[in-house]
Amino acid sequence: MNRSPIISLDDYELCDEPIGRVVYFEATIEDIVQVSCATRFDPAEFASAVCTADLLLSEDEEPPKTYADFMALAEQVEVWNPKEYGYD
Repeated sequence: MNRSPIISLDDYELCDEPIGRVVYFEATIEDIVQVSCATRFDPAEFASAVCTADLLLSEDEEPPKTYADFMALAEQVEVWNPKEYGYD
């Protein structure tokens, strides 16, 4: 699977949930949102966006402690969801 590169890991948190240990991420992901449609002459254009994701850790997996540990886990995420901002 072709994953979009992480530009920056902006926030991360390890939580104990009823289903197990979950890591929540917020990161800026390269070329994740389409900003311009394709035309007959030009391809679609994509841009970076702030995204969220989560990852369930297995019971025997060592919990992350450092930024590098969290970044290694973030690189395993397959689906990043662009953050939606609600403007009133």
